[in-house]
Amino acid sequence: MLNPSGLYLYRVFVVRLETERSVMQSLHRRAAFGGRFAGKRVDTSVINTASHSTWLMVGKILLLMCIGLEFAGGPRPAGAATRPVGSLPLGAFVQIGGIKYTKTSSDNKFKAVVPVNCDYMLVGESRDFAYTGSVQQFTACAGKTYQLQVWGSQGSSYYELYGGYGGYATGIISFADDQSLYIYVGHNNSWSASGGYNGGGAAGAYSFGDHQGRAGGGATHVATMAGLLPTLTNNRDNIIIVAGGGGGAYRHVGGGYGGCGGAGGGYIGNKGTSIKSPPVGAYGGTQTAGGSGAVVGTFGQGATGANGGGGGWYGGGATGSHATNSTGIAGAGGGSGYINSSHLVSNGDVTKHMTCYSCATSSDAGTYTISNTCVSATATADCSKTGNGYARITRLE
Repeated sequence: MLNPSGLYLYRVFVVRLETERSVMQSLHRRAAFGGRFAGKRVDTSVINTASHSTWLMVGKILLLMCIGLEFAGGPRPAGAATRPVGSLPLGAFVQIGGIKYTKTSSDNKFKAVVPVNCDYMLVGESRDFAYTGSVQQFTACAGKTYQLQVWGSQGSSYYELYGGYGGYATGIISFADDQSLYIYVGHNNSWSASGGYNGGGAAGAYSFGDHQGRAGGGATHVATMAGLLPTLTNNRDNIIIVAGGGGGAYRHVGGGYGGCGGAGGGYIGNKGTSIKSPPVGAYGGTQTAGGSGAVVGTFGQGATGANGGGGGWYGGGATGSHATNSTGIAGAGGGSGYINSSHLVSNGDVTKHMTCYSCATSSDAGTYTISNTCVSATATADCSKTGNGYARITRLE
């Protein structure tokens, strides 16, 4: 068989590759400049002629191309070996530009296996991150586009006096190079006085007898640097997104005082509630300061008082142990969320924003906040979260 340029071709096969558009475009570019297939030179005239074209489709791609060719402007060197695709055993692979394609079926379907320097996902595929009590890592692939979604954890409850719900935040990321991301998922300590993982404030000594203080829920965040949220105060540029945790509840059984924790998330965390007035609940964290109360929250950390403030970009405040305090024996404040990182953007499908339960709203791009009344134990977009926090990374492009 002679190709249009007069070079001798000795075998052509049809290969079905289960891969993606960008990989095949890269392959086509490589072939057009004398790239290599299975370690052999590819005859560029075969790739580029009308009768041997590359069809690009989303998902499965049919590719007509030559296997085992070794042309560089002349005939095949003596002794060069070829092998039909059909004769390759299952599990065998060929390699194109550093990407391996493994044979997965007897009808010559191949699946792309990308290098291990990033966590490869197909378009539309997601990776979920539940609470583990330690850092979790994901490496974004260069040039790919991902949606981040994070949910903060709920503050601890006391019977009908519930801890504040965790907030929600989302946005788009893409990096020119492979980028390691560090995910910290907040924890709800249920009825405990111990602060929730990743910035939830503890309930101090007030968790016994008539005094039942409850802890704040931890925030959930994603960053390009490892570290619990409160430890990144001098490295804030590395933080991409934060969903605030809810404030802890408080109950003074004998005196009839108490209140629910304020919801986390949004550009301002919610204030805790109070059964009686006075006193009043502690305030939520903002974009620039911790929530006020008998004890004030700080960057990344809910306050520790009679109850615990929620963790967040800035933590919620905590109340005191006496009804005479202006913020005593009532719910703690929720932690604030954060979406104002230069790494986090909007696109045609997703507008970066935060969502929180019955909270203050904002229309500014860097603090865009939507109020909701949706609450779910399952991680659901634009719903506040009960229980532990959560994170999800979805590849869009």
